[in-house]
Amino acid sequence: MASNCKVTIEDSKGRPEERFKIMLSKFRKNVSDAGVIANWKKHQFHETKGEKRRRRHKESMLQRRKENSKL
Repeated sequence: MASNCKVTIEDSKGRPEERFKIMLSKFRKNVSDAGVIANWKKHQFHETKGEKRRRRHKESMLQRRKENSKL
């Protein structure tokens, strides 16, 4: 699994401990916004065709329920 995700963080001014904490929090936010962790968890285990079909069916049913509840 390859991901074309590039996360860049600028160095902030301050004490080294504070800079590291700030840079780490920015990195975590950028990674979560890019969806890297979610994608990794999704592809962590093999999913058979039947499991994919059942999962997609459940997702579509939930989506329909959400749309119907808005009306």
